[in-house]
Amino acid sequence: MAYLGKNAVHAWLNYHGINNTIRDDHNVSSVTDNGTGIFTVNFTDAFADANYCAVAIPSRSDTSEFLRHVSYTNGDTYSTGSFKFRCIKDSDVNGFDRPYNFIAFIGSDV
Repeated sequence: MAYLGKNAVHAWLNYHGINNTIRDDHNVSSVTDNGTGIFTVNFTDAFADANYCAVAIPSRSDTSEFLRHVSYTNGDTYSTGSFKFRCIKDSDVNGFDRPYNFIAFIGSDV
């Protein structure tokens, strides 16, 4: 049963960034690969406003690899219909395609 309304998980995504494939999702129509480590999540049903929260975790290959994190860059798409994010290495701003990206979008759909 889906919970709809204010402060609900409006969309979520399990995404393979190397193969550009969606493993599973809720309310995600597609993901656009904008270049190495740069992706745009497109929602099937838009948010009521653009004041939602995105929570994300990318994967690492092993424990010796540099930490990676998901970043939103000012000026990137952050709208009711889509969200652009970047997977970057902590030690610099180079983008990386990660095999596992887990993202939840929390906000209002009414």
